[in-house]
Amino acid sequence: MWEWFCYDDNQEDDLWSRWYHGSSDAAQARHDVVLSYLEPRNANEWREPYTKALDNGLVEVRIHDGQVQHRLIGFYGPERLQFTFLISCTHKQNVYAPPDALKTAAKRKKDIEDGAASVRKSKRPEKA
Repeated sequence: MWEWFCYDDNQEDDLWSRWYHGSSDAAQARHDVVLSYLEPRNANEWREPYTKALDNGLVEVRIHDGQVQHRLIGFYGPERLQFTFLISCTHKQNVYAPPDALKTAAKRKKDIEDGAASVRKSKRPEKA
């Protein structure tokens, strides 16, 4: 079973929970389906259309609610069967919003690996 982590941005709620609870009901429902699919599988089984490997060891978890293509970008680790969320964004026609989302994610990953930033254990968000 996966352990979930988030980049620690010093907010009360972690960034994954903030994204989830700030999203539409449709996005939350699709998120729940995608995560239910991913959770029992090993990393080598995480593939499209649910995830996509990016450069620098980054992985995007793909949430499409019928109107908006959401991306939760993270990486496997720091340990085996752990996944760390770094940033949330949207994606349309090869354009990320915010436009520097991938650069920010890569920097956060490097900062975590170098010990310049920390992660916090997270719990999969759910509807209240």
